[in-house]
Amino acid sequence: MEVKQAHIVRRAICALVCALAATGTVAQTAPKSNVPTPVPPGIAAPDKVETRLGTLKFFDGFPDDATDEKLYDNLDFQHAVQAYMLAIPAVNQAAMRKRPDEGVTGTAPVGRAA
Repeated sequence: MEVKQAHIVRRAICALVCALAATGTVAQTAPKSNVPTPVPPGIAAPDKVETRLGTLKFFDGFPDDATDEKLYDNLDFQHAVQAYMLAIPAVNQAAMRKRPDEGVTGTAPVGRAA
């Protein structure tokens, strides 16, 4: 049992030393890129974008929480409008089948004159 515990302790110490060594190398400045071509300014994601929804703010290309909420609210609205628009033909067809003397609840067969 003691051999197993000693092995676990050695592994923990090794992991700690590796983590400390990695932290030390990360703290140093990153090496310069050897790519000679500069990045065009149009490719980088902007920090904020003005839209009809308002100002959308981004950090490293990702939207912040308020922007995320605003975009999902707009998607919900657009899906509701699409569902309404797709339902219009079905409602129209149902209204065309209704006979005037039957009231709102009755329907006539397709092709039957009122």
